Amino acid sequence: MLSSCWPQADYGIDSLWSALCNGGGNPRSYGICLVNPERIIGFGGLNILSYADISIINLGYCFATEAWGKGLATEFSGCAVKYGFDEIKLPEISTVVRGNHLASQKVLQKAGLKYIRDIHDVKDAPPSLLYSLTLNEWVRKLK
Repeated sequence: MLSSCWPQADYGIDSLWSALCNGGGNPRSYGICLVNPERIIGFGGLNILSYADISIINLGYCFATEAWGKGLATEFSGCAVKYGFDEIKLPEISTVVRGNHLASQKVLQKAGLKYIRDIHDVKDAPPSLLYSLTLNEWVRKLK
């Protein structure tokens, strides 16, 4: 069973695409699977989300707690950013992370995203942190 951001069901590999697309996902969402043994350990992707006063092209991911600390989020985020800029030519990729999620902040920084500002996205909760990377910054980073 995956952590709380995953639907409360055990999805098999065969039903993953249907679960993502019919369950609120989109064609830019991906399941993250282990091959041996064959099982889903997370999901993530790029999609459009609205937070507080802005809409962003959001880099999102969620992993089972058993997959934490193995570099998988870093690898996934790097690949998603590369795909977003190199393949579909997005102008900017952003995400919102809770202030106490230090491991996720490190993952985003490794993928090249930088803290932009606080964002008030959850009523009566501390602000979240908006991270972002533009296509121009990505291109400069590659040189």
